[in-house]
Amino acid sequence: ALLKVKRDTDESFSYEQRTFGDMMDEIRTNNDTFGESFFPNFVPLPLTFTNILGKTNTREYFPSGLMASLHKLQRTLHNESMPDRIVGCNVGEKHVLFNTAHGRVFSCGIGKMGELGYACNVATLQCNIIEGLYSRAVAPPSTRVMVKKISTGSNHTIALDDGGRVFAWGDNRKGQCGYKTATTKFRNAGESFSTKPRLVQFDKSLWVNDVACGGDFSVGVLKGLLYAWGDKKYLGQGKFYQGGHSHKPKAVKLQGQSLKFLKVTCGNSHVAGAASNGKVYCWGVNNFAQCGRPSYGEKGSLFLPAPEEVHHLNNVIDVVAGGFHTVALTRGGGNSHVA
Repeated sequence: ALLKVKRDTDESFSYEQRTFGDMMDEIRTNNDTFGESFFPNFVPLPLTFTNILGKTNTREYFPSGLMASLHKLQRTLHNESMPDRIVGCNVGEKHVLFNTAHGRVFSCGIGKMGELGYACNVATLQCNIIEGLYSRAVAPPSTRVMVKKISTGSNHTIALDDGGRVFAWGDNRKGQCGYKTATTKFRNAGESFSTKPRLVQFDKSLWVNDVACGGDFSVGVLKGLLYAWGDKKYLGQGKFYQGGHSHKPKAVKLQGQSLKFLKVTCGNSHVAGAASNGKVYCWGVNNFAQCGRPSYGEKGSLFLPAPEEVHHLNNVIDVVAGGFHTVALTRGGGNSHVA
């Protein structure tokens, strides 16, 4: 997936192929602006942005000062005794997270619901490390936490470490963090959130292969099986739920099929999973045909309650969901498909 930037000349660029310095110079010189994309208004890093799940145009929350803060973080990591670098980025509605080659996670933005991984009631452009990920509350002192992937929902985040453990924090009103959050006199029922990362417990094992966040739900791949938690509408249970939620990971209903999944990705309200048979299976809202089938007509559907195969799509090796669309890459890299 390519990150495209709209310019006055309506020309598009793939910034992932440019150096950080070149991008900084071009932004300053041409005053590029981000159009109606799912990426906030700050300078992108020279990364492959396949994990980004921006649900809205968040320009109002991230003024240009974030560029300087981000550049400062880059320099700080580079000048450490053991130089580090940013290898991943994820975007929520009002917060941004970065993970590094050494397994650390930094955040900035608005954290009124714990999105930043620490208590913060005001917006911050400072990229701060999420120290709670490495505390006794999350893991025993002798256990190393090295995050290899992060994913953001609207107002929550999950992190996957190299030991297959999943940690979550932020908005938990729909159970999207994968655990119960105790209410206090400062929190009314239904206004639950966590400012600190906590471990997500699975019934069978802690070894998780992949994770992804939707708007108000989360999905994980556990030994090839799909599990989901949060807003019940999007848990792939084969039913049309009008409300309710689950804080416990539930196995996704595969309608009698025996499948092994390698990767999962979420949009705002839909999910796509790449299976070992080279096929893609989707469920959730399909109002923009993001699940790979018509939204209207005799064979159309606006909502898929359980995973369904995306037809005429074979030999898929990667799949990425945007807010309201999906992209698949087939073996050989010569053909990509967009839904």
